[in-house]
Amino acid sequence: MSLALMPVDQVKSGFNEIQSAAEQLVGSPMENLLRYFERNWLNNIELWNVFKCDTRTNNVCEGKNR
Repeated sequence: MSLALMPVDQVKSGFNEIQSAAEQLVGSPMENLLRYFERNWLNNIELWNVFKCDTRTNNVCEGKNR
């Protein structure tokens, strides 16, 4: 979840750090999740990265129409 809050140019290195830490876990329980994330989400980081967004919660979005 923290990758979405990182600057776009640091996301891949942050992911690599998470991946390295996960490899230290017994049985690699995170392997499938990290593989999925890498295949499906690291191709278009701008789609889900909110580092430069002013709005950080959905509360602001919901209150805009009232």
